[in-house]
Amino acid sequence: MTRDGRRVGRWLRRTGTEDSPGAGPAGPGPDEVAGPVLRAAGLTRTYGADESLVWAVDEVDLDVPAGQTLAVTGPSGCGKSTLLQLLGGLDRPTEGEVWLGGRRSDRLGERALARLRRRAVGFVFQSYHLMPELSAAQNVELPALLAGASPRTARIRAAELLDQVGLADRTTTVHALSDPAHGLTHHRRLNTVTAYLPTSLLLGIRLLTGRPGRAALASAGTAATTLMITALLTFHAELDAAPASLRYGPLQVRTDQTGQVLLAVTLALVALSTLNTVLLGWSTAVQARHTLTITRTLGATPGQVVAALCTAQLLPAVPAVAAGIPAGLGLYWLFGTQAAPPGSWLLTAALVILSAAGALTALPAWTHTRGPAGRTLDTEPV
Repeated sequence: MTRDGRRVGRWLRRTGTEDSPGAGPAGPGPDEVAGPVLRAAGLTRTYGADESLVWAVDEVDLDVPAGQTLAVTGPSGCGKSTLLQLLGGLDRPTEGEVWLGGRRSDRLGERALARLRRRAVGFVFQSYHLMPELSAAQNVELPALLAGASPRTARIRAAELLDQVGLADRTTTVHALSDPAHGLTHHRRLNTVTAYLPTSLLLGIRLLTGRPGRAALASAGTAATTLMITALLTFHAELDAAPASLRYGPLQVRTDQTGQVLLAVTLALVALSTLNTVLLGWSTAVQARHTLTITRTLGATPGQVVAALCTAQLLPAVPAVAAGIPAGLGLYWLFGTQAAPPGSWLLTAALVILSAAGALTALPAWTHTRGPAGRTLDTEPV
């Protein structure tokens, strides 16, 4: 079982470079224009260690000239999918080299590898791997948008492709691709609005609309934190504006105690909100890993993936901050005096809260983009 992957290596060495029609000798160096469009040398991928070591791909040597069609066949579990993921830049080999379009792809960083996939590699997955957060048209448009096409160009091209396969007039939803009776009812207006947005913002909004409960929880935590910070700033603004006779008179001890209580409550809420933001960001990254991995497969850079998750977290945070500031002022005025902190204090507090929410979300998002996309696809149910 652990050596089944070597069948692929032996089969390719026997048929891919010697007996296959049109297969030529090993191509020239990477600096020359002519040569194989795809090349692998000593390509090996193993899993586990010691007694549990599994050889998924074992020392595959492969040259594919431009224009040649090559099929990899074999029994289930012999390493076909692993080999294709290595060649397409979705996984990294344990040993060996992969050259794609004259560039050694196995040494590229995730950002450069995403751009190479976007430009030179196309994938047709056995289990489709469509993104349910996007409409059928947006699934087709996304690779073009990632490649820099304008929304109008991508939309026209997607309509043409869907029309070629008879899906242009059926529906706008992914789920209805297998259900001819499904109507045009799923997020129709949202599809129209988000079609004009940048890719990261589009994905962020669709991730948000697919998880309204998480958005409400994140918004409530941010609003409560903003309310208490606003009340604390208002208290200190009133204290600074009070005459010295009141600030340092008999009420000084009570004032200090009130400030300490407000500070303690605010710090407790900030800590809880921080924990809530981290947990929600992490759980969103885990729950949306299928969509984000497909986006990376199509050529999204790690920065675009991080921006999409940050957008999903910041969109509910903005109205929460906007509502928390007047709520904090109103609560303080209800139990205190009609004082108000300077506008610069409130603006700074709002920016700090939003920046903290974005930074805390970016951490789990960045962690998600560290590993090869192929490993996440392997863990998804078919």
